[in-house]
Amino acid sequence: MKIALIGTHGIGKTTLAYGITNYLKKSSKSASMLHEGTWNCPFEINKKTTFESQLWLLATQIKKELELERKFDYVVCDRSIIDNFIYTLNSVEYKKAKNYEDFILDYSKSYSFLFKLPLKAEFLIEDGIRDTDKTFQKKIDDMLEDYLAQRNIEHIKLDPGKDYLEQIIKHLKF
Repeated sequence: MKIALIGTHGIGKTTLAYGITNYLKKSSKSASMLHEGTWNCPFEINKKTTFESQLWLLATQIKKELELERKFDYVVCDRSIIDNFIYTLNSVEYKKAKNYEDFILDYSKSYSFLFKLPLKAEFLIEDGIRDTDKTFQKKIDDMLEDYLAQRNIEHIKLDPGKDYLEQIIKHLKF
């Protein structure tokens, strides 16, 4: 089973992914977490990202997902390739990104669950990776919301007023 957390940067996906993975392991499940690749990306990211940056991130994400799926029953991804595509759309002409949109849509069906974290009024931490511009953060979130709706991509929106981990656990039936 492959679980992906989707949403803009700086909203708690990584922290939640740790929580899900720990829950699965405590439940005696074979589980691993896949960290997003931005920490290791040799190219510009965030507002300065390029098509090449996003292609590198996409290839790295897919490679790691495939490797972990062979070793573990549960893979928890703190980002999906859909998120990657949204950052791509923000950075380049749609025509250039369109070249691999069909692949993105098809591959996104490999996730057992896509959980969309809402943009909450939390602060962005300066960590040297994530962009701290709240306008940019909201733009990516809006683009993702629109894309999910336009392409009818099945996902579960987490309720910002409830515990995210508890919401997710209810969907994991084992």
